[in-house]
Amino acid sequence: MKKNWLVILLLMAGVIFAGVIFCALAYENGSYYPKGTTPTYLYAIAESGMTKQERVMIATLQGLLAKTSATGIWIEPPGESSHSYSTWLSYLNSEYGVEYETKTDPWWLLDHFKSGIDGYILYEDGNDSVNAATSLAGVMNAIVVEQGMEERVQSYDLACLLDVRNRDEAWIKANYWDQLRHDLVVEQRESFTTRLRDYAALVNTFTFFDEKDPLFRASVMGSLEDDSVCLGWADPPYGEDKFIGQNSARGVFQLPSDHARNLSILSGISEASLSQNTHQTPVLEEDVHYVTFLMTDGDNVQWVLGDFQSDPKSRWWASPFRGTFNMGWGISPSFIDLAPSVMKWYYNTASNGEYKDYFVVGPSGGGYQYPSSYPPEELDLHVQRLNDYMGRADLSIVEIIDFNLYNTSVWDKYTAQPNIDGLFFLEYSRYNSYNGTIVWSNDKPVISAREMLNSFLDELIIINNVNSASRDPHSADGYSLVMVGCWNKDLSDIQTTIEGFADDVRVVTPEVFVKLITENVEH
Repeated sequence: MKKNWLVILLLMAGVIFAGVIFCALAYENGSYYPKGTTPTYLYAIAESGMTKQERVMIATLQGLLAKTSATGIWIEPPGESSHSYSTWLSYLNSEYGVEYETKTDPWWLLDHFKSGIDGYILYEDGNDSVNAATSLAGVMNAIVVEQGMEERVQSYDLACLLDVRNRDEAWIKANYWDQLRHDLVVEQRESFTTRLRDYAALVNTFTFFDEKDPLFRASVMGSLEDDSVCLGWADPPYGEDKFIGQNSARGVFQLPSDHARNLSILSGISEASLSQNTHQTPVLEEDVHYVTFLMTDGDNVQWVLGDFQSDPKSRWWASPFRGTFNMGWGISPSFIDLAPSVMKWYYNTASNGEYKDYFVVGPSGGGYQYPSSYPPEELDLHVQRLNDYMGRADLSIVEIIDFNLYNTSVWDKYTAQPNIDGLFFLEYSRYNSYNGTIVWSNDKPVISAREMLNSFLDELIIINNVNSASRDPHSADGYSLVMVGCWNKDLSDIQTTIEGFADDVRVVTPEVFVKLITENVEH
């Protein structure tokens, strides 16, 4: 027993030193996101074949292995998302040579990989202790084990390093904050098992969820370094703008990703840069009205990883209408580090014939925040980093969600960056509040949405508005940015809208749209 305690004390001393060094490496190598080890061989296991408690254990084991091992674990989700993640696994094999085989027994995986971990952290299902345990999994190199499985785990000669069954996130923050990252946190529901827990274990980060205590959440955000990231999603009863506003005021942006899986593996792939294949040089036509369509919510990492790619109703990327008209999509620039293989797949499968797909940066840069609320010096830092990401990911336009189109001193920070050609401005809650108004910043356009195709504005309204709009491409009135609400409209609705347009309406990609405005609209 004394020997076991000595080992644990030595381990904790090493962890404290490693934690200090780890936190000192914020934004290392020009990236917000630490990366897993490049995978070469994976054991794929279906989430549906495991109990809830086994999923948590295997997800944290997955993240720990990705720290140092090229052989790791891939977890296949249930339901509709399984099709997308099967695509990503197959692409890892075909494009990057990652071999894999299927396993059905999570305990085989534990036995096979147990030599690479130092023990386990004990939690109790149904309370905050699962997040407390997840926070320390990477720090202690320990899997997270529910109390009902402890006896079986001990049969694999693994020792309990810490019991947090009666602890919560606040206790972790009070006692272990110095050993955790200060530039990235994970906000995750306790009921979620495999989602994000692997990445939290990989990067040694604080994991929490507290929808009932905004003061504690504010203390977490206020403890982070300048321009930090919160992965996951909150769900307080007081509204999205409240918690995003809380983040923004403290220099933190949110990356919607609470349903994201396998980021510890996907991040292990490296791409110095990627290129879109659908660039165009526009040729101006006189006496026409220009329209570009842009789907909302592309900043949603979990959606782009999941149903967006393979929705069985074929509403989005899998739609048979994709490629029959020019289309704009949002994407998070974080993919260049978090899942570059996925970004590469989208770029390579984008329509590139007569009609093209084109990607822009989702709101509001690195992630979801309100730029006017961001501390000015931290926004300076954010847009500099964003410029780096956009250069690597071949992105040139940024969607902005905020509250005042005419706040050009804020947009000047974005448009001063060489990789940013223009901004699409969306007023919070009603994106088209400014009816297509364009303001100028450093000779670059900040273009407000003119139309919103969603449950409130149907196709006929937009058809009538566009058909009666100006045909002067030298005026801001000659252009319509149409935002498409992804949750209630899809490509079939866009096709219906386009079919109703007059012959002198031109639908172009966002890239062509911005170039035409920049080169031809008087300002």
